Amino acid sequence: MLRRASLMRILWASVVWDLTSLVLLLWMPVWLLAAFDHPVPEEPFLFRLAALPLLMAPVVYAMAARDGRPQSSLVTASIGLRVVGAVGIILLLITHQPAGAMAYWSFAIADLLWAGLIAWQRR
Repeated sequence: MLRRASLMRILWASVVWDLTSLVLLLWMPVWLLAAFDHPVPEEPFLFRLAALPLLMAPVVYAMAARDGRPQSSLVTASIGLRVVGAVGIILLLITHQPAGAMAYWSFAIADLLWAGLIAWQRR
C-alpha cells in the first residue's frame, strides 16, 4: 500500500512538473532563458508550439496516478512517454546542436529521472 501511495505521489508530482514547465515555456521569462544561456527566440510561436507535449503528456500521468495500480498499462505508458521524450530530445540535440542546448538537456535528463523514479516505485 505504501508503494502504491508513493507511486501516485510521484506521478502527481510529474504532472505538476510538466505543467509548470509548460507555463514557463509559454511565458518565456528572460531570466530563465539567460539562466540556460538560451537566446530569446526570434519566432516565439514555434518555441511555444514545441511546449504543447507538456500539455498533453500530463493527462496520461494524471490518469495513471488516479488508477493507482503499479502494474497498470497507464504507468507503463507514463514511463514510455518519458523515455521516448528524452531520447527524442537527445537525438535532436546531437544532430542539431542548437543554441541554448543546456535548457533542452535539462528537459531530457529530467524526463529520464522521472521515468526512473516511476519505474523504481513500480517494482
